[in-house]
Formats: sequence, structure tokens, C-alpha cells
Amino acid sequence: MAARRLAPEADSAQVPAVTITISGSIRRDANRMAIANDSGVSLSGQSRPHAGKGFNFQTASSITLRPTIKFLTTFTATVRMDLLIVVPAVPEGRRRWRRHYIPRSAWINVAGGESGWSTPDPVDNNIIWSSASGSGSVGGIVEVFNLKTGQARNVEVWPDQANGNIAADLKYRFVWTMPLTISPHDHNKVYVGSQFVHQTTDGGNSWQVISPDLTLNDKSRQGFSGGLTGDNIGVEYAGVVMAIAESPKQAGVIWAGTNDGLVQITRDGGKNWTNVTKNIPNMLAWGTVSNIEASRYNAGTAYITVDGHQVNNRDPFIYKTTDFGQTWKAITNGIPHSMLSYAHCVREDPSAAGIALRGHREWYSTFHTTTARTGSRCRTTCRTRPSTGLRYRSSFNDLVISTYGRGFWILDDITPIQQMTAQVMNANAHLFTIHSAYRFRGLNIPYASSDDPTAGQNPPYGASINYYLKSAARDVSIKITDAQGQTVQTIRGTRTAGINRVWWNLRTENSKEIRLRTEPAVRS
Repeated sequence: MAARRLAPEADSAQVPAVTITISGSIRRDANRMAIANDSGVSLSGQSRPHAGKGFNFQTASSITLRPTIKFLTTFTATVRMDLLIVVPAVPEGRRRWRRHYIPRSAWINVAGGESGWSTPDPVDNNIIWSSASGSGSVGGIVEVFNLKTGQARNVEVWPDQANGNIAADLKYRFVWTMPLTISPHDHNKVYVGSQFVHQTTDGGNSWQVISPDLTLNDKSRQGFSGGLTGDNIGVEYAGVVMAIAESPKQAGVIWAGTNDGLVQITRDGGKNWTNVTKNIPNMLAWGTVSNIEASRYNAGTAYITVDGHQVNNRDPFIYKTTDFGQTWKAITNGIPHSMLSYAHCVREDPSAAGIALRGHREWYSTFHTTTARTGSRCRTTCRTRPSTGLRYRSSFNDLVISTYGRGFWILDDITPIQQMTAQVMNANAHLFTIHSAYRFRGLNIPYASSDDPTAGQNPPYGASINYYLKSAARDVSIKITDAQGQTVQTIRGTRTAGINRVWWNLRTENSKEIRLRTEPAVRS
């Protein structure tokens, strides 16, 4: 299945690491030098580094990703080095631009910073909660942006300028990607994390601490950053909460994970907390619990990912519990082990209980948690990069993927992946469930350059029709009929073995060409 790029792959490189491999003719030229950092790549023409110049190397580091609940396909996200949080506008076929791409002018700055979360209010999507500043979270920076008025309000948790101080001396340890999440039961209740879980119920006018210190609080790892120039600006602290999730099934069941390898749970809204780390088999010491997914099907079920690459463990650590953390089992079957196997994200499939999607180096893979059977592994058309986030767009059954290095992508209508079974694969032909499709009125496109390398791609307009063929067919014909059984349109389908997809443009058959039966009278 092919994916389409939705978000910018920035025109100057935003390289997440400073390692460069030079190959081909460049390798044999000792006078060529390459320099990489988090804002670009420069390649020199001589032996002097200052002689180099930047070039287009289309990458983008996507930190976080959250969908809106608007009917149209919009979502909020953060992109490194943009120093802002943006809302990508919807693509053609959803709210149709009159061109075939999504221009950068369709993105909207919604305050916040390059490193935090941008989270739409689940009741009023005009309100966006954002965090961070582009230079650390300082005192727990939170901004509330109103799309209607274009105004932002800073509601920082603890407005203390922490730059220059070591972590051990701070009242609250907020980091670059501090978690921010809105309660699925009360949209006025917002949680953020330092070494504690903080909560507001009045729009950020006041914040309450609803937990004890949930970390190891190892003071030996909270000292000076080191180096010739100190980097004590709240970007990277040890002993902080990195993930918060409240159960959609039961209010007050809140999970928290830390970057020193702890998982904690409260079942009464923060009054009492239980450390369930010891129940996790082979839990990695000082692993970062980077993602928690509370199940929408069962209050006691949750999934976690533990990222160990910062302690030089590259294995995938993904776990599931069904009893509020009393027992856990690993769900990493099918992920090949390599230096890049560590997992970033796990999401529960909203269409079927017992199926989880795992984000790692291979983009993502499915896993049937009830049968321990590995499903499909998907790379699609994007160059292989770590997937930092997975989100569903339920209106169209799309999967939105953020990557660390290649921007944002959408896998349109993942029904075939969700419904692929042994029974389907043994059938000669199978038609997958067809989701609702919608007509849209075209809009004038905002100004955009025709050669903009950051432009996103649009899906075909109309309804996607997915079917499986056990072997290549001689001919495939798809007939669209109305409620009375009358033919609306007939489509020639693709004929390859495996999953096929065609799009119906929501129109009837083309009308016949009008031809004159007689020559028109010509007056002299």
C-alpha cells in the first residue's frame, strides 16, 4: 500500500544526528567536507569548511502528533527547528484545494514551541493546548491558543526561569518533551508532567500536583550537564515523567511513565499511586517509558513502549497489561532485532480489540495481542525512518504517521490491513468493507510556490474501494449501483495479485458526446 506525504520535508535539512556517510565519488575526494547539525547540511567544494554551502536535503524531524476531531482531516503537530506548533490544513478530497498538493501556506502557527505537544480540545477544536518554547520547557510552559481569535495565552505551570540551574536544585523538573494530555472524560481537565503529575481544571489559571514524585529521584544524575559550555536549560533531565494517559473507559485511572524506567498507576484520580514496575518482565533499568496507550475497550488494559537507546540497548520493549499492571506480557514478536529496533510508539486499533500497531524503525507493524500472532509489517513509500507517532483518523479510517527525519505521512484507509485474515488470503477474491465517502466543495488555494519542496500530497478524490485477488486476474470490473440497483458507474479495476485499490470519483458515467446529425446551415 502506498502512503502519501502530508507534512513538510523541510527544504533545509533538520538532521536528528550529526553522523554523515559519504559515498561514491565524494568519498574519493579528500577536499570535500560535510557538516551536519540540527538545522542543515553543508557540503564544501574545497578543503576549507567555510567554503561550503547548504543544499536541499529534504528531511523533517516530527516530535509529536495529535489528531483533531473535526470532520475534516486536520491534525496538530510539532516540527523541529520551526520554533512553533502548526496545524496542517486539510488535503484535496477532504476540503479540496484547487491544486494537487498541500502548500506550506495552509499550515497555521498555533503557539507553543518546537518540542512539545499541540493538543486540540476534544469538544472545541478551536482551542489548542501547546507546550514548550523551543529552548526547553523552563517552568512547564503551556500555551492555550484560540483559532477563532488568533490569540494565545501563556499558562505556565511554575513560571520560574530555570535556565542555568541544575536539575537537583529545581522545584519541578520539566523537560523538552514534557507530556501534556487532556482527560477523555472532562475536556476542562488537562494533565502535564514534571517529576510529578500536574492538573488544571480552570483553563490553566491554576495547577495542582496530584501525585508524589513518581521517579527514582536519583540526585547523582541531576547535576551539571558537563562540557565547555553548560547546557542546563531544561532540555534533558533525568528523573521526569515522560508519558501520561487516562483510561477512556474509567475516569480517574491514570498511568504515568518516567525516563528512569518506572511505571505507576492511580485508580482514584491521583489520591493513591501504585508502582507496578516490578511486575514487568525484563523491564529495562533506566529505560524511557516514552508512550502509554490506555485501552478504549477495557479499563485495566494498557500498552507501553520503553525506549532504551539512550542506555545503549536497541532492543524493542513493548508490553501489554489487562489487569491494571498486576501482570504484563511482551508483544514484540515479529520485530527484527538490529541496532535500530527500539520502539517509539504503540497504539490500539480503534476498529478491533486485540490488535496493536507498533511504531519503530520499520514504520509500523501490526500485532494481534489476543493470539500473539504477528500481522503485517509496513514500510510503504517513505524512506525508512523511525516512526515517532501513530494516530488514527476515524472519519476515513486513515493512519497518520510522524517520523523522525521524513516529516508526516498518511496511509489512506487501512481497512485491508485491519481485515486481512487467513480466510481472506485463501479466497480467490475478497471485497473489503467500504467506508463512507463525502463530497466537498472546492476552495481557492492559498499562495504557494509551484516548486515548494515542503508541499504535501493529496489522495485521489472520492471513495476508496479495496479488494484482494489471490492471483492476477484477466479482467476486473467494478459496478457502482444505487439503492434501486441501477448502475451509476462501472470502473475498470487493477488486476494484480494481492491487495488492489481503485477510487470512485462519486460521479455517474460520463454523458455521451453530443454530435450533430446534420451539417449546420451556412448563410452566405
